[in-house]
Amino acid sequence: MDAFGSHNPRLVERIARSALPAEIELRVNSLIEFTSPGGASSFAGFLRELNDTSALFDFNHPLAGKPIRFEVEVIAIM
Repeated sequence: MDAFGSHNPRLVERIARSALPAEIELRVNSLIEFTSPGGASSFAGFLRELNDTSALFDFNHPLAGKPIRFEVEVIAIM
């Protein structure tokens, strides 16, 4: 679980719909890109829930806290 870090509950945030730009299309289970307040960088949040007044975004990496498994084929030993 170290590959993408642990899931951090502090990175899950409910945002009032009135605080979101009107041009953003909000669909549950979609990734929404945000620009930092200074405009210098951008980051993405996964829209988990949506209701009439707010949207719940998860800013963790989608694989954070999940086990991953790699399958490899050894083709040579040097």
